[in-house]
Amino acid sequence: APRFDIECGAAYVFSKSGSSWSMKKSITAYDGAANDLFGASVASSDGAIVVGAPGYSTGRGKVYIYTGDAYGTERELNFPVPIASYFGSALAVDGGRMVVGSIGAALVELFVSEGANWRQAASAYDVSSTALGGALALSGSTLFAGAYRDGEVFIVEDDAIFTDNFQ
Repeated sequence: APRFDIECGAAYVFSKSGSSWSMKKSITAYDGAANDLFGASVASSDGAIVVGAPGYSTGRGKVYIYTGDAYGTERELNFPVPIASYFGSALAVDGGRMVVGSIGAALVELFVSEGANWRQAASAYDVSSTALGGALALSGSTLFAGAYRDGEVFIVEDDAIFTDNFQ
């Protein structure tokens, strides 16, 4: 719900019991501000919930990682360069691997889990794209990265290829 509370945003955790769904928790950013768009992207795997706030810090973007039953913030990831990259525009998580899209930089970054920490492992970009990283899916070592303004989907099936740009 990125437009919740003057666009600070929120994410909601639901659980299913039988055939009914009920809200378990509402999550907001502890440092949320207007136009952060917290909740614009959400992904979940192995008990972790990852929430993007691509509007954070005037479009620099931020990703929040929550774990455990209380869903306390475990880790935050920021775009390393202070530009309007919209880091967290799209997210995908599969086990100990996470990809984060930055449509303002036409960039997709791969992070790997090392215990409670996430380490940036690789980056991929397309210099001709205007919105690479606007949609992502990750399954094992296969990445699907959409560039919606260009009408393209890139499929990367090997981590070694991921380190090169998409051209």
